[in-house]
Amino acid sequence: MAKNVPEVIMSKVNLIGETTNINGDLSTDDDLRIDGIVNGNIKSNKRIIIGTTATINGNISANTIEINGTVKGNIEASEILILKETAILEGDITVTKLSIYTGARFNGKCSMNSLSN
Repeated sequence: MAKNVPEVIMSKVNLIGETTNINGDLSTDDDLRIDGIVNGNIKSNKRIIIGTTATINGNISANTIEINGTVKGNIEASEILILKETAILEGDITVTKLSIYTGARFNGKCSMNSLSN
């Protein structure tokens, strides 16, 4: 007899591998992880993770953004921007929350939005 097994809900994640080079804008309603090169703007309604091998030349907009690689462009994070130890960011940021790890490099202006209730 079959047992009642709870359904596992997997979050949808789009992956751009480290050998991939994209020239053009990207937009998704799901999570996105980039380990390759993107020359263009990136937008997600959820989370974007920029891996250590990634290079982005363009603006990034999402709820949550985690940067481990190199980004040359402006950032807009409606929830939080996380700059990990290996992050290199050249551009202006607009965020609600900001976390910068020791070793991360950030050159630009920072604008902090107030938390909405």
